[in-house]
Amino acid sequence: MALRKLRHYFQAHEITVVTHLPLQRILHNPDATGRIVEWALKLSSFGLKFESTSTIQSRVLAEFIAEWTSTPDEEIKETTLPGKEADRDWIMYFDGAFSLQGAGVGVLLVAPIGEHLKYVIQMHFPREMSTNNTAEYEGLLAGLRIATDLGVKKLIVRGDSQLVVKQVNKDYQSPLMEAYVDEVRKLEERFDGIQAEHVPCAENDTADYLSKRAAFKLPVEPGTFLLRLTHHLSNHQQGRTSGGSQVLASTFLPSPWGCRQGCYHGR
Repeated sequence: MALRKLRHYFQAHEITVVTHLPLQRILHNPDATGRIVEWALKLSSFGLKFESTSTIQSRVLAEFIAEWTSTPDEEIKETTLPGKEADRDWIMYFDGAFSLQGAGVGVLLVAPIGEHLKYVIQMHFPREMSTNNTAEYEGLLAGLRIATDLGVKKLIVRGDSQLVVKQVNKDYQSPLMEAYVDEVRKLEERFDGIQAEHVPCAENDTADYLSKRAAFKLPVEPGTFLLRLTHHLSNHQQGRTSGGSQVLASTFLPSPWGCRQGCYHGR
């Protein structure tokens, strides 16, 4: 809306966009597709400059220290700006849920600066095509794809499914899940490093809560991304690829509100 109404003003001035979201990385990601590419093209004609809220806070703090203390310049420089987020480890929590209404996935991405990006991912395909294990794998794959779209290079993956984590770490094999494992290996090549860790449910409660909202098709809280998967990755009964998972649409409801935490397993 602002883009259409203020086009002439935007074209005549450099615009600084202050946000806690990694919009610059998303818009300039060479692997981006669909609606992201469409918006990147629309915004390319404007002189947009993106700054994170944490960067501004760090700058204010550094300027305050420089003005009110006699700290040497070299010590002040160490506290001015955070390093590039993509060069440091991100943390991803994932979980899958299975219910009478269908299956769903929850993903929580934690940036190096501490920002939380929450995703509720509804799986819109026949219920009989889903199991708890396939839902867990869809959660892992969705999280990895989101991370690559954000330009993340170093990622720590945490989930409460021992099967998935052990297979990712090559400690266990299951012929029924081969198609999923193959897809994970393909996505691994787009990172500089991935570390998979098994965590108890108590440490995965946010992803678990998000996955339940997806599986039961409950309303999404403000501040959460809503994505929809329309194609199943594999025929899990035969372990063969039958079509890639596909994100059909996404919605973001901006708000600083955090989600409630809970832990429930309907295995």
